Amino acid sequence: MSRGAQLPTEREWEYAARGVENWIYPWGDQSPNGSLAIFERPDLQGTDRVLSLPNGNSWVGAADMAGNIWEWTSTIYDEQRFPYPYSLRDGRDNLYLQAEFRVLRGGAWNTHAGNLRSTYRDWNKPSDAYNYYGFRCVRLLE
Repeated sequence: MSRGAQLPTEREWEYAARGVENWIYPWGDQSPNGSLAIFERPDLQGTDRVLSLPNGNSWVGAADMAGNIWEWTSTIYDEQRFPYPYSLRDGRDNLYLQAEFRVLRGGAWNTHAGNLRSTYRDWNKPSDAYNYYGFRCVRLLE
């Protein structure tokens, strides 16, 4: 937090990926391929170079939002209390609220193309660590 950045909420992440056009993937509606995202690559055994596929950038220029690595969001995953789609003020984005699961977005190098959709959600315990989990930080523009 020293740079004024934090994990995006699920809503922020999805907006950066889908945009005002509600794209299926961060780059648009074209099906995923190897020039747009890093996926279905068990030969890698880990992430590939960041920023290596600029054709896959989102409408705001965010790179690698689909594939390469699942990205943590600050949003709580609990379908009973917080069903999807979300409400802005229901408490699911409270960083101080204890939660067993948080939402992951974007797919990874070892997942199939369906996980790259901008609306696809996964979840896990924040204490779990895998070589296909990572994060990006966001901050307000001034």
